[in-house]
Amino acid sequence: MHRPLLIASAATVIPFALYLFAVGTWALSAALALALFAVVAYSAPPLRFKEVPLLDSVTSPAHFTLPAVVGALIGGAFIGGYLGLALAAFFLWGMASHALGAVQDVQSDRAGGLRSVATELGARLTTRSASTLYLAAAALCFALPSPGWAVGLLGLGYVANTVRFWNVTDATSAVVNRAWRVFLWLNYLTGAAVTFAVLASAAR
Repeated sequence: MHRPLLIASAATVIPFALYLFAVGTWALSAALALALFAVVAYSAPPLRFKEVPLLDSVTSPAHFTLPAVVGALIGGAFIGGYLGLALAAFFLWGMASHALGAVQDVQSDRAGGLRSVATELGARLTTRSASTLYLAAAALCFALPSPGWAVGLLGLGYVANTVRFWNVTDATSAVVNRAWRVFLWLNYLTGAAVTFAVLASAAR
């Protein structure tokens, strides 16, 4: 099944990527190249950044943030100011979410010989780092024009959801799955708020 999926992915991505490289600016080409590299490097050998502690939590949010950068550049936007803050918040949120997801798998990953940011730093430090990153992301949202504050408030929900496991240990790391289940529901609310915030900004 992997081979057909890889062929389909290449066939649907490469033609459009080549077109954008041909007609885009140097900034667009650089962002697109970095986005494509991040996607491949995360899972494909020999790089497989998903198994390189810390790089896994940097590459994962790049999958979400860099396509947004590419889209903004296609639209002629300047990557700075409020847009830069929003993208930075998105990236920090992605780092925190990847780290949170890794905590619940600490024991099984170690048993299977797999490495992640959580197996490297331990469940407690990784959870505390995720809480801090969520807080930083929410703080950046409060710095955005209205209704950025609404997104920031929902961002604090991720902090509250994660910080309750502040003292988790490697032995009890599986309990963080409870935070992950809440995280999935928070995404529905926050995603809706972000959508309305973007629409409100575009309507100005």
